[in-house]
Amino acid sequence: SSGINAEWPLRPGEKNGKHGQEISPSERKRKRRTTIGVSAKDNLEQHFERQSKPSSQEIQAIAKSLSLEKEVVRVWFCNRRQREKRVKTSLTVAPDGFGFTHQLQQLQQQGNHGNPHQMHHGIIMKSE
Repeated sequence: SSGINAEWPLRPGEKNGKHGQEISPSERKRKRRTTIGVSAKDNLEQHFERQSKPSSQEIQAIAKSLSLEKEVVRVWFCNRRQREKRVKTSLTVAPDGFGFTHQLQQLQQQGNHGNPHQMHHGIIMKSE
């Protein structure tokens, strides 16, 4: 057994209705959203810094130590990797499609003379 409740999630066409009839995907009951406490979140972040892609056994051990379901921890790591990817992308690609390096080269060529804007993390900001 995978440690996940065998009755959830139901697959389309599974006969799990009150009287053994098929349940459509739209009628399925969704699992409640899991709230992860601050200390558990901090712990997960520490694990992520050490290893962003833990093995199934590592996920199981982390889940056990935090009293969370293995699936909750697995999904947290997936979501956290996606967030990391998104942050890296937003820092390296400007809205005009040119990367941060391209903009930096342009600023270096201009020498930033008379330019009231400064480059900061791929975003051009007005200097105060």
